Amino acid sequence: MESPIAPFLDLESQSSTVHGVRRGLDLLGDGKEHVILDPSTAKQLLPFESMFQFERIKRPLSVGHLFLLLYTPFGLVLLLIRGICCFLVALIVPRVFSEEQMNRLHVARLFVWLTGTRVRLVDDHLFEKGENRAEIIVSNHISEFDAVAMLSITPAYILGYDFYKNMLFFKLLGDKAGLVYVPYASRQQGNSAGRDTGGLTNGRKGLLQYHKFLFSLDKTVQPLAIQASDGPFPVNINDETSTFMANVLWYLFVPWHTYTVQVLPRTKAEQGEDPLIFAQRVMKMTADALEQQASPFMYRDKIAFTRYKNRQLKKNK
Repeated sequence: MESPIAPFLDLESQSSTVHGVRRGLDLLGDGKEHVILDPSTAKQLLPFESMFQFERIKRPLSVGHLFLLLYTPFGLVLLLIRGICCFLVALIVPRVFSEEQMNRLHVARLFVWLTGTRVRLVDDHLFEKGENRAEIIVSNHISEFDAVAMLSITPAYILGYDFYKNMLFFKLLGDKAGLVYVPYASRQQGNSAGRDTGGLTNGRKGLLQYHKFLFSLDKTVQPLAIQASDGPFPVNINDETSTFMANVLWYLFVPWHTYTVQVLPRTKAEQGEDPLIFAQRVMKMTADALEQQASPFMYRDKIAFTRYKNRQLKKNK
């Protein structure tokens, strides 16, 4: 058998590594029930685990952790200031300007600045605007703030889950938030949910399968390959043991994050091309640009494994 930490092969391949991961995931089921895996099977899941982040503070300890400790009082003040400013913008701006005016004034870029998000574009000449622009933009998913990085490039409607509606920030923005809501239940429905990728990854190893909904609309697609720094301190940009809100607060606590957004050539489904095949083709293009692997695994696989892993971590505390 190949090394359990070998990289995933392409979607078309049937490597023993992929088969080993699939065997372990099948034993986990939906992850809701307590399952004990033998050491051999647990080892086979290591390649899948390497796609996700299960800690907030990086290890081992280094001088960077000392700087983080010294920075903490300043970070808390910065977090408070950013939070207040974002809420004031969400409270005032939508009540003063129309959505069209907000787009024309690039109000979204104000959130880019407030959140300390830096964006560096690569091959931006491939990003068409005006009449030739793509109607759908898709990307990999590595942070709760990917949408902010995208909005720094162009105004767009962002797909978001309906649990956002219960959050005060989005309530203040109202219908000018630029969000198209997807039912929360769709997170469990494999490829049927209308999002680019199945969920957050750590942005270093591989991609989860893209959902096929956006690729079934017969529209021109503009793929983006996104990478992001964790900031100047040993703090991970996301953490699967944490919550959405905790990811947001930690992001605002760190002084800055730098996104590198590579624009890939626009594409459209070929005549008679199945939406799933189209989605996988775009996913493969994105993975190649990131020098990562396009895995055959879906969001529901991640959910099951995350439930299992979090139980293991709590047990070992």
